[in-house]
Amino acid sequence: MGKIFTSGIIAVGIVATVLGFNYDKPEKVELMEVDASWDYEPQSIDEMYELSDLVVVGKVKEEIGTIQPFTFDESVIYTEIDFKVNTFLKGETSKHIPVVNYGGTSPEGKVIEWHGIEKINKDKLYLLFLEKLETEDDRNNKYRPISGIAGTYEVSKSNGKEINKLVKEENLSIDDLEGYELKVQEPMSVIQNTVIEAGMEGVIDSKERLKSNYNSNE
Repeated sequence: MGKIFTSGIIAVGIVATVLGFNYDKPEKVELMEVDASWDYEPQSIDEMYELSDLVVVGKVKEEIGTIQPFTFDESVIYTEIDFKVNTFLKGETSKHIPVVNYGGTSPEGKVIEWHGIEKINKDKLYLLFLEKLETEDDRNNKYRPISGIAGTYEVSKSNGKEINKLVKEENLSIDDLEGYELKVQEPMSVIQNTVIEAGMEGVIDSKERLKSNYNSNE
């Protein structure tokens, strides 16, 4: 099982207030941005695999809702997603896995955004390095991207390959993913840059190298 990382909030501030006109929402919606630091940053893609319970490529099937596990800290909001797995790179479980990601809308209508956390949006393909949570709240037995900002990457087109066609596929082999690039909105760590530079090919090579090392040690 992957190591569970804790987060420490450095600063929390209300950044903006916007007016909403949807009758299903409060009249005022507050936007809160959260800056945070994580206890540990993986040093290599190999270590990313070792720290993860699952490494998958897939897309959002449905957004389930939000989880607010701590009544004493309104900034810790998670968005729960039904994530449809196209390819397992490490581990294997149901094709639909519950993923929770930092950020979302609180029951009071306050929008929480964690600085540096990649949003997992619909109609896009993602590589996720995931840890399984063991908690005493609604996150229990769900999966979370490892080490805060380090575990989420959007798969993007490369060398003329069409990403939209790939996104629509229900099942993808590892060979189908070769040659595609990876990206985040704003790289903020060394390991993010390492994964982006390696692309899907480098991530797959790391998987094969670790598998070879494991077999040779048996």
